[in-house]
Amino acid sequence: MQKQEKWPDLFLESEKISACWFILVCSNFKIIKSQIDVNFWRKTCQSCTAKYRISFYSQHRFMNLALEQSPKLKIGEVARQLDVAVETIRMYEREGLFLVHKTASGQRLFSASDVHWISCIRRLITERGLNLEGIRRMLAFLPCWDLKPCSDAEREKCPAYLNAMKPCWMIKTQLTSDCQTFDCRECKVYKSAQHCDNLKELLRRHDAQSRQ
Repeated sequence: MQKQEKWPDLFLESEKISACWFILVCSNFKIIKSQIDVNFWRKTCQSCTAKYRISFYSQHRFMNLALEQSPKLKIGEVARQLDVAVETIRMYEREGLFLVHKTASGQRLFSASDVHWISCIRRLITERGLNLEGIRRMLAFLPCWDLKPCSDAEREKCPAYLNAMKPCWMIKTQLTSDCQTFDCRECKVYKSAQHCDNLKELLRRHDAQSRQ
């Protein structure tokens, strides 16, 4: 494991090298995947101001690594970090594109994963030309029945399986009792949706299976 003193443009995204994934992490072992994440950790992690570590992980290990899940940032801080309006973030929430942690007093708090996913949403809109409805429908195609051990009988009654118009977390009250009592922010389906690379792979695999 080496240390990198500066953030070179070459490493703005993780890239695949042979059978491994090249990942840059801060000195507290937080994954850094974009300049946004760099700026975030520089503000919140005292030991991340200059030094980074270059690490190699197997592909399987990389897919299981996750960004910091603890919600700590207020909505105003996230808006400033991403250079968007607070109302834009609230609109994404209303449209069901992400779930936000709320305190007992109703204050919204965001984790690094939330920030990363909102930045992905921005890229899907500005670079890919998708609108909010298009992103919501794309999320609805996430094969939750493949990610969770649902029986055939449960699938036949599940609206997320029968009518993919909204992501499963938007129709939680219509789902099975197990899904209704589970915190969607902790669900592997929702967590998979929060990573652009995972989302592309899951949708590609689902599309390939549907054509067979």
